[in-house]
Amino acid sequence: MVEGDSQVTGVAFHQGLLLAAFDDGVVRIWDAATGRALSRLRGHQGGVYRMQLRPDGRQLATAALDPVPRLWRLPHRGGSPAEVAERARCGGAWRLEGGMPVPPSADALRGCARP
Repeated sequence: MVEGDSQVTGVAFHQGLLLAAFDDGVVRIWDAATGRALSRLRGHQGGVYRMQLRPDGRQLATAALDPVPRLWRLPHRGGSPAEVAERARCGGAWRLEGGMPVPPSADALRGCARP
């Protein structure tokens, strides 16, 4: 799969969603049934080359060419595609500090309705 000049480096399915990591540093989310693009998870400065879902499917860990792994809160399937996209967008990227996961700042979530 290629989008523009970017290439897919990994894929995963989660509750009717298709997640794909790209070498441009973005993880894209689609509705697996319709193929409709729902959201883009941005935060890496280099290509995403590893991703792993938690067993409960609530979070996605990503590793890229930049030195900071990311932990993303994933939307639970349900509601309209717009609601799913908003939940993913508002999940924000977690980061590691001193080996501990740190949630996104309030500024990063400003304007997002929390589910």
